[in-house]
Amino acid sequence: MGEEQNRPDQLTPVQQVILDNVRGEPGRFTRSSLAKLLVGSKSSRLGELVEHPDFGRLGQYGRKEISNQIEILTQQGFLEQDKQSHLILKREPLE
Repeated sequence: MGEEQNRPDQLTPVQQVILDNVRGEPGRFTRSSLAKLLVGSKSSRLGELVEHPDFGRLGQYGRKEISNQIEILTQQGFLEQDKQSHLILKREPLE
């Protein structure tokens, strides 16, 4: 029964976008930079990320909500941080 919560159809659309970005560019984003990217933050620290295809994709959510979803995915064992605190995929959701 516990395995069911790890199936792709059990992930929220927000969680799926987060996983897709980490899967596509492992080790590129910190929690903060990924949240800023997805909400479309105007932070000058984002640099070239404002040109990223997913920039602002989750703009209807706040950075805190995105960060909370990243934390949930980490606690569920999908994500982890490398030695530089960048997000990497720990495991794929079950098919």
